Amino acid sequence: MSQQQQWQALVWQQYGNNLRAMLRAKIGNPDDAEDLLQDILLKSYQQLPSLKDETKLKAWLTRVARNAIVDHYRQKDRSPDLSNESLWYATHEEGVLEELSDCIRPFVDALPADTAALIKAVDLQGASQKQLARQQGLSYSGLKSRVQRGRLQLRQLYQACCELELDHRGQPMGCEQSNNCNNC
Repeated sequence: MSQQQQWQALVWQQYGNNLRAMLRAKIGNPDDAEDLLQDILLKSYQQLPSLKDETKLKAWLTRVARNAIVDHYRQKDRSPDLSNESLWYATHEEGVLEELSDCIRPFVDALPADTAALIKAVDLQGASQKQLARQQGLSYSGLKSRVQRGRLQLRQLYQACCELELDHRGQPMGCEQSNNCNNC
């Protein structure tokens, strides 16, 4: 093994675990994180000889890792996940969301009229907040604040009546009505 190969191996031993931890924190899937780590290993072995200032090695490796993370998410956005599990989950989630959408309408209607209209447009009909802000002559940040306040009011009404069941990702799976609820 040449001196340069030994130095590269030493660098990887020193920073490999830190990069792995960073990738696992930024990428939800551990297998994807390991794949990215291997890509970074390959890139660093190929490009390490071109590093001019060895004191900036850690920053350089971190930049390579961040670029790999960005590339990963860009590629993920372009290619849909067509595994059986994700297709089943998406179908299941759509049914639950439709059911919850119908269940939530009485609570939305109990909000002040302007707040209810905003929540219906953004959350139930999928309107763009930026476009809605332009249409209503509001700033984008002002509209976002109104939507957040409306969601909080809606959540308080809903939680006073029903219990929402969430999966491990925080996505709704179902709901159960309490005995003292008059809104459903």
